[in-house]
Amino acid sequence: MVDERLAEVIPLRVNQAPILDPQAAPGMLTAAREATGLTPARFAAELSRALGWRIRAEWVLRWEGGGFRPDVDVLIAAESLARAAAASRAPAHRGSVAGSVLRAAREGACLSAEDLAGCLGVDPETINGWESGREPLSHTKHATLRSLARRLRLLGVDSGQLARFDTALDVDLVVGQILADGGSGDPLQHPLATWVTTREWNALLGDALGGAAPAIGAGQREALFAGLRLAVERATGAGAESPRAVLLRRQVAYMLAAWDPASGEWLAAVHRRTRRTCRHDGWTPAWAAERSLAVSAAVGGDREALRGFIATRLSGSDALEDANLSYWAYWCGEGTGAATSDEFMAAGPGRWRGDRLLRHLAEGLDESTPYLELSVHAVWALLQRRPHLLQDDPGTTTELAARADRLLDNVTHAGLGQLAVKEISQVQYAIRMARGTR
Repeated sequence: MVDERLAEVIPLRVNQAPILDPQAAPGMLTAAREATGLTPARFAAELSRALGWRIRAEWVLRWEGGGFRPDVDVLIAAESLARAAAASRAPAHRGSVAGSVLRAAREGACLSAEDLAGCLGVDPETINGWESGREPLSHTKHATLRSLARRLRLLGVDSGQLARFDTALDVDLVVGQILADGGSGDPLQHPLATWVTTREWNALLGDALGGAAPAIGAGQREALFAGLRLAVERATGAGAESPRAVLLRRQVAYMLAAWDPASGEWLAAVHRRTRRTCRHDGWTPAWAAERSLAVSAAVGGDREALRGFIATRLSGSDALEDANLSYWAYWCGEGTGAATSDEFMAAGPGRWRGDRLLRHLAEGLDESTPYLELSVHAVWALLQRRPHLLQDDPGTTTELAARADRLLDNVTHAGLGQLAVKEISQVQYAIRMARGTR
């Protein structure tokens, strides 16, 4: 973990006087650089790569000597480098996400560890090792995993649990790669730069990070977040607006907003840097990043950023509305196969049915949902395009009607803006029309 000296100045809080005080900055820079073990020249090179503009070694020396004060982005980048260096000493990930899912599947089928071991022809200690993460399933031979999946199916484990097990293996693999890399590798080859994650994948990771019995410990959690921040900062100087760099940035922003409150200032800095880049009409990978950053801002309590995105970067464009719905559909599992980039969003209306998407969106129509207004807008847009969904699934329609009624009864408490109120009212009217009532 972070050493005692570094802990006095990290995590950064850029809105508090100690960090804004010029007398605090030299100590922070010195502590951060010493935590990385880098010379001023190497530290300057790493800062340059993270920020996307050149930092000279003499500037680092002058900052540490109090000659002049660095700006906030430099301080946050220095913090991330220091955290990544400290976190690299955390223990390796044991692969216990898949192990916990395996245990749940086994217990759901009313099997003991001895029962499963007997069916597989292995020692019960092997099962215990898999489930505890002591013997990571993600390191197990492919043939063994396929045999395990087949046996579980024969023993009564349903296909949904088997799919969850397969996803958990991937979570363990990706977490292990991020921890091993520490954010220091090629950011454009980062696992989150080459694959679009799904709701199920993120839910499993979220449970492992902060569930009732988290499978990822505090040291690994800190290392994971530090590695993610550093990877994004390195991508800033390595083709910052390439599709892979943008995908990495937006996925990391969502994850840190959801699970690491301490990354708030870092996320704000990412927002500032993103706003400096050019904005384009129509869909681009940068549009997808804007969407994720607006959602992450809402998770952090800033709903105005999300309202602005809906009003100026979504409403009024059929292509962007389709892109938004296509992403939602992929997110909740209606897509076919894994997407390796965000380009699928730009392909127009997808072939997905929309029933699972409508159920997912209806569940999100709750006052506690940080991005509630985006959920409202997506429901409205989906029913504009596929009104038959209201008749195809009466159960979901009933749930949707009840949630819409509650929101309109508590507009002020829900914090809905004018556009969201108008859209949920139109959803309510569409439901009455589908039921043959006015």
